[in-house]
Amino acid sequence: MITYQKETYNQVIDEIKPLLQEHWEELAAFPDVPLDPNYDFYQVASNRGMIRIYTARNDGELIGYAIYVINLSNPHYMSMKTASSDIVLVRKPYRNARVGMGLYDFIEKDLEGFVIATHDKIAHPELGALMRGRGYDPQTTIWVKRL
Repeated sequence: MITYQKETYNQVIDEIKPLLQEHWEELAAFPDVPLDPNYDFYQVASNRGMIRIYTARNDGELIGYAIYVINLSNPHYMSMKTASSDIVLVRKPYRNARVGMGLYDFIEKDLEGFVIATHDKIAHPELGALMRGRGYDPQTTIWVKRL
């Protein structure tokens, strides 16, 4: 049975690490740059309530997750609460099983009253299609050049 929940950094970090590696191997823009997350940053951000971690589990096994950075006062619009995606991952075998839909049903319920910003990579068109289907509009293009 697939379940969705909000979990703490300490609850899930050990399970996230191998999925993060899997995600990087699939989508790394610069595969010659090694994956080297700043886990101390995530711990501090978690302790300060600056991130929310949402998980999808199949009979307890972690099959997907999303991490959002929380900003309760936007520098341009002080009354606007925003949540910006840091990472969104649903493991390949579950991408066509509506797991992403269920995960976003849960996220949107938890973040009611927020403006949610989710980025997707061109190499990961499934997420863009999911977001468009949920009524999200593209707002920003990010241009990247490695120097």
